[in-house]
Amino acid sequence: MTSKELVQLCTQWSKDRNIIEGTTAIDQFTKLMEEVGELATSVNKNIAIIDDIGDCLVCLNNVSVQVLGKNIDLKKPIKGNACDNKILLLKFEIAKGKLAQSLLWYEELDENGKMIYNKLNLSHLDSCIKACVRTLNALSYNNGLLLHECLEHAYNDIKDRKGKIVNGVFDKNA
Repeated sequence: MTSKELVQLCTQWSKDRNIIEGTTAIDQFTKLMEEVGELATSVNKNIAIIDDIGDCLVCLNNVSVQVLGKNIDLKKPIKGNACDNKILLLKFEIAKGKLAQSLLWYEELDENGKMIYNKLNLSHLDSCIKACVRTLNALSYNNGLLLHECLEHAYNDIKDRKGKIVNGVFDKNA
C-alpha cells in the first residue's frame, strides 16, 4: 500500500469515529501534545519510537484534515547526517510550538463555534504541519525507520478499535 493510501485509511478511521467532525483542531493538538510526551519518554529511555511517531502523525493528519481539508504528505526519507534524538525532539517542539501559535490565529468563529482561518493563516498552518512532519521524518530516519512504517504501525494498532466521539468525548462503547 502506498503512503498516500495509508494516510487516507487513517483519515477514514478518524472520520468513522467522529474525530474529524466531533472535535476541534485544538482538541487534536492537545492529543498531539500527549503523544509527543510519550515520544519524549521513549527517547529518554532509549526504547522503540515507531508507535510514538505514528501516533503523532495520526494527530497531525487529523489537524490537517480539520483545518486545511487535506491529508498530510509523507515525504521520502531524509538523507543526511544523523543527529541526536533529543536535538530532533527539541526541533519538533519548536515546530509544534509554531503550529500551536498558528492555530490560535483564527479570524472568527462560525455558528458552531469552530474557528475560521483566513487564507494567509492557512498557508502558515500548512507550513507548520509540514515542518512537524519533516522533523518526525528526520527522527524516524535517525532510528532506521520510515514515516510510512511508523504510521502503518500506529494504524495497525488502532484500526480495529471501536468507539467514537460523542459530545466531544471518546466513548469506547459507542
